[in-house]
Amino acid sequence: MAEKKVEFGKRYRDKVHGVEGVAVARSEHMNACSRVCLEWMAGGEIKERWFDESDLVGVAAGDKPGGTRPAPPSREPVR
Repeated sequence: MAEKKVEFGKRYRDKVHGVEGVAVARSEHMNACSRVCLEWMAGGEIKERWFDESDLVGVAAGDKPGGTRPAPPSREPVR
């Protein structure tokens, strides 16, 4: 069996497609291929996709594209 290198809850980027997200699942296949499911937010929806584990590289928390967003201002409900 291949050694696990991906840790759940950490951010990774796929070298082939450039997709970046959080590792949430891992699958090992009979042919020794390990795949990892990444999740990310796009357009207000959670997206997910499976990638080969060998194509994933770790992303530091400060390396998020676009930087961090401030919290939205609180609003009073419309009456």
